[in-house]
Amino acid sequence: MTYFKYLSIILGSLMMLSCLWTLFRPKSYEWMALRLLPEKQPWWILVVGLAVLGWVGWTWVEFAAFRSPLTLIVSIIVSLTIFKVILLFFMYAQYRNMVIALLTTDRPALTVILVSYLVLGAGLIAIGLVL
Repeated sequence: MTYFKYLSIILGSLMMLSCLWTLFRPKSYEWMALRLLPEKQPWWILVVGLAVLGWVGWTWVEFAAFRSPLTLIVSIIVSLTIFKVILLFFMYAQYRNMVIALLTTDRPALTVILVSYLVLGAGLIAIGLVL
């Protein structure tokens, strides 16, 4: 249960901080995205993606040990990162173009995504405080 408590609080805090950073300093986030997502897919994406898949797997192992409705919610939220990993592995160019477009031209869509991410982060922190 401690795993989910700390996971919720840390992940929720990171989500909220990254949202606020992107909302109030969009140019610095755009610069960082351009550096992290160059034209050619970097080697470290495979390493980080495999580590994330291992992390998601470990989260489900922990869920099997400590079943509760709140840990199920956290496990599902963590599992959503698999979609991002799949996009980065198999559709890197399209993913990169989507991120750059969101950061440079489609500000209303980015704002909607960031606000929902902010609410989700606040929910994770609340779950972590309850667990």
